[in-house]
Amino acid sequence: MTVINSAGMRSDSLGFYLTGASSDGGVQTDPDASLGNYRSSTEVRLLGGIITENVPELIVERVTGDNGVGVGVIRSDGTNIYYTPPGGTEGTGEAIDDGETAILEGADRDKAVRVTRDGAGLKTGSLSLSLVDVFNNPIGMSNIPNADRVAGSTIYRAIMLRPRGLYGVLDIKFWLGTMTGTQSTISIGYEAQDGSGKIQTIADETTAPSGISWSSPTDEASAITISGLDVGENHGLWIRRVFPAGGTVKERELVSLQCSFLGV
Repeated sequence: MTVINSAGMRSDSLGFYLTGASSDGGVQTDPDASLGNYRSSTEVRLLGGIITENVPELIVERVTGDNGVGVGVIRSDGTNIYYTPPGGTEGTGEAIDDGETAILEGADRDKAVRVTRDGAGLKTGSLSLSLVDVFNNPIGMSNIPNADRVAGSTIYRAIMLRPRGLYGVLDIKFWLGTMTGTQSTISIGYEAQDGSGKIQTIADETTAPSGISWSSPTDEASAITISGLDVGENHGLWIRRVFPAGGTVKERELVSLQCSFLGV
């Protein structure tokens, strides 16, 4: 697959992947099995999309979390394609040939989608993308069984960070964003890969990874900072969720993880 317009820092330049694969980039698609070891080829879903399609040649591969929920629009004039994020303004158009992949950004470049063209004769039209929150990914984690609600629980997940495209990234920062309906306490910590591209593996979701310094930063000034990642380099980020004993039954908890980074 050819990736175009990647000769500079874009909002999709840092990839977030499940862990739990047996080799770097191996197959592992279960968010609940994202417990360390190697990077999976499966990316972490940040937002889900429901598509109303009349540009069938375009496949939506990924949506950046900064889009937020709402309806985005991908428009084709038959030559270029454009993206308007929910509540935002249309960005610059991109030409895309059959078989190519492009990053489409709104006027706010943090709000972007990755699309692949699969078909000749790009049609004129638009594609509406209804964006919704994704639950049970490695950041929000799995549902809380009633026994764990009563007794309380602490569980862990690990995701892998890896630059996409031709360049590395610098000054990577993570902090917690706005939480909705949360009774849980969320903490994060990072782990450098061991030289072969992997991080430690925990036996199950209730086993704490060793050597991790946990924190719950709530703004960029206090964020966990990673100095940089080169092309092809992995780095682990662990998430810990502590649910209190005797918590109340709620429909959902919405966990928000914020990230910023710079280009090389």
